[in-house]
Amino acid sequence: MTLYRKILKQAWQISWQNKYLWFFGLFAALLINGTEYNIVASCLGRNEAANGFWMLAKWFGQSNLSAFLGNLTEAAKSDPATFVKILVVWLVILLLFLVLVWLAVVSQAALVKMAADIVSGKKGSFQEGVEAGMGYFWPVLGVNAITKIVVMAGIALISLPVYLTAGRPAAWPEFVYITLFTIMIILAFSFSFLMKYATAFIVIKKETLFRAIGSGWKLFAANWLISLETTFTLFAISFGLTITLMLLGASLLIPFAILAYVFIAFGMAGFFWLIFSLAIVMLAALIMFGGALLSAFQASAWTTLFVELVSRGGTSKLERLVSQIVGKK
Repeated sequence: MTLYRKILKQAWQISWQNKYLWFFGLFAALLINGTEYNIVASCLGRNEAANGFWMLAKWFGQSNLSAFLGNLTEAAKSDPATFVKILVVWLVILLLFLVLVWLAVVSQAALVKMAADIVSGKKGSFQEGVEAGMGYFWPVLGVNAITKIVVMAGIALISLPVYLTAGRPAAWPEFVYITLFTIMIILAFSFSFLMKYATAFIVIKKETLFRAIGSGWKLFAANWLISLETTFTLFAISFGLTITLMLLGASLLIPFAILAYVFIAFGMAGFFWLIFSLAIVMLAALIMFGGALLSAFQASAWTTLFVELVSRGGTSKLERLVSQIVGKK
């Protein structure tokens, strides 16, 4: 059995047979799904990136920041009750955001830990996953924070020369942008792989944050082609699953659309809104199920690959093909 076939088979068995992992996958999807593709998509939106850089620079200008603080102080003095209500709302939003971040990081660490345990023959449980996620919360959070900072720095790097050369001949900014965009694609994929391996070293090998980053870099440098082939394979699977879910969702909505049309035709607006609400709920449930399963599958695949590379090593598909061709000659 080839390396990728073994990894994908184990990842599917882990994610399908251990359905408690779907809960972790639902929240971990906020962090682990498509990191490398997100930065590429962000860099593709050149105009949006340049405008974002301009707005950020303008916002942090002294006059705008002073005006904002002045308006905030004036609002607190003129209408304290309204100011307190608004402040409470923002504090609640901040609290919900922090809870969501906590759930996402804990779920990410739990998926890696449980997948590694299952690969090694141990039986995992939801409680063990939560405990493992909480135990490795801070270093895994650090890995994700570093990733986000690098992504933001990359977008700023793409935006800055485009903004600075806005009034010059078109060939110059396009040349600068294409060059930097190519560099950022390479760095984005490389850093994404590095962070995946670093997280595994933290959770599975119990290494510290910076030592895990060093270990992750060594593992990636020795297996960069395997990592690249894996991410393209998972992308193809994710794309196929997304298309399948879209078609399935459309087929599920057809009966609801027919019923809604019948109720509208007979003037039964109340039943129309009932059918419409049920359709939305079913579609949302389908999306959540698909996202959770996909997230658990991807995390299991990367964890299985990590275990294979650390314990036995591996050879990429391209290297095997080249070896076969050279051997025939």
